[in-house]
Amino acid sequence: MLEITKIDNTFKSGYKNKRDCFDLIMDYLLSDNKESKVCAIFGLRRTGKTVLMKQCIENLPENVKNTAELITCNINTDFYEIANHINEQIDNGYKYFFIDEITYSKNFQELGEILSDQFVSIKDARIVITGTDSLGLILPAATNMYDRVMFVNTTYTPFSEYSRLVNCNSIDEYIKKGAVLNYDTTPFIEYKNYEEYVRTAIVSNIINSIKKSEGTRKYPAALTELYRQEELENAIQRMINKYSQEITLNSLREQISIPPLNASVKLIANDSSSPDLSILKNIDIEKVCNKAAELLGIIQNKELKITLTKEHETQLKDFLKEIDVVTEIPVISSYEDKNFTNSIEMFSHPGMYHANIHYLLNELKNNDNWLPEATTEQKKNLLAKTENWILGTITENCIINDVYRCISRKNVQKDDIFSENTGRWYVSKLRVSKKITGDYDHEVDLIIFDKKYKETFLFEIKHSIENVPQQSKHIENENFIKYIEDNFGKIKYCAVLYNNNNDFSTKIPRISSKSFLNAIYKQKKLNEFSMNKVIEDLKENKIQKKSKSYDDDWER
Repeated sequence: MLEITKIDNTFKSGYKNKRDCFDLIMDYLLSDNKESKVCAIFGLRRTGKTVLMKQCIENLPENVKNTAELITCNINTDFYEIANHINEQIDNGYKYFFIDEITYSKNFQELGEILSDQFVSIKDARIVITGTDSLGLILPAATNMYDRVMFVNTTYTPFSEYSRLVNCNSIDEYIKKGAVLNYDTTPFIEYKNYEEYVRTAIVSNIINSIKKSEGTRKYPAALTELYRQEELENAIQRMINKYSQEITLNSLREQISIPPLNASVKLIANDSSSPDLSILKNIDIEKVCNKAAELLGIIQNKELKITLTKEHETQLKDFLKEIDVVTEIPVISSYEDKNFTNSIEMFSHPGMYHANIHYLLNELKNNDNWLPEATTEQKKNLLAKTENWILGTITENCIINDVYRCISRKNVQKDDIFSENTGRWYVSKLRVSKKITGDYDHEVDLIIFDKKYKETFLFEIKHSIENVPQQSKHIENENFIKYIEDNFGKIKYCAVLYNNNNDFSTKIPRISSKSFLNAIYKQKKLNEFSMNKVIEDLKENKIQKKSKSYDDDWER
């Protein structure tokens, strides 16, 4: 049964602030272009799909609103019912159709091309669709709806856009809330809510979409025909754990392992707030790490034998990328020698990380995980440092991901990275071993390379409010600098991004991470992006009012 809402001048969405993609959809609705495409708004739950659709309805010209309808599908709605209704209403003078939750409908994946071929192409209708199962919108576009869909993705919300929409004041807050829109509460504060979100927004999204694709006959044997649902769910969950949880586990191991010169030992030893180093003797290392892995679900369910082939695991992984849960960023070690190294894979959704941090650290406070000699102060100190370490890694990921999506061309094949035809800007990380530089291993958290002018911009990313000389040691090293200029291009600018106000008084400037992302975002909206203009804008605003740029909720 369909729910039909007639549109008039009193229709309101309830929300004033609009996503950046709002104009794109309005252009589709009001353009005279006869291209036979349906506009599909897709994204994970709570990313503003339905609100965006309603805002487009609300902003239709008043003289055409009476030719628009909002159609809401229910579970097992018959697609033929939708098609017959639209056909009748076009004959009655209607032109604009907004179909919410279309992936609930039966036969959509098999028959969806009717919307473009019959109604948009022949009868000049405009149709906007959304669906909870975003993969259910993507799969048909690869077959029977090929080249018949204009996609608008809401899953990833850049920091600056999110900040504008919900008045977010810091990157920590962005991570904590998970970039969820239009909700007073976030699913990423409590772990049980996070698990429910992953189950409904990601796992069910993929499983339901695969099931409904079986009837198209244009796919190879569907995964749901080859494996039990429990196997697929477990496999997807393990992949999600890999991206969202192993950062937490690895950071914990970094903090409590004993090898010489371990970073955590140095941190604790050099920190006047640390009571002593005896904490490292009072931890049952294997027990804590094994407990962490168990809590986070990284240990595989031994009762459920996983039989997925590598090919099918890759297919599931590709689905995670298709629905924008995972971002893959290519890494090269030399542009001059065209040397592709590997790819960074990270969660696109910052809230996924946040849920795991708090869940794990709270659970590890349990006395069963520690030797009797460990004091409350020692445990608190170690867990606080682990939390800060993890947040540093997540902050790096968020900034790299934000800049990459803003100025690079996504999904470029490795062989095409070195062509200017695939985008002017290369954005990634860079690691170079001591075998090459001659002194020690070097890395830079963010490299932005201009292929057109062969200019390089380097940034270290620190989850800190302090300006410490050690932060810029790599980007001040002569051997590393020479390597970059020989293998990429002339270094045009270096800076450290951190959680405080801009400071251009030092040799290597310190730039607010928030200001940096806002400057990138501002430049993105211009016809031709310029990193030089980004730097100029930051310098012009170097005198800032003192403002709170981080959350008191996090211990530093």
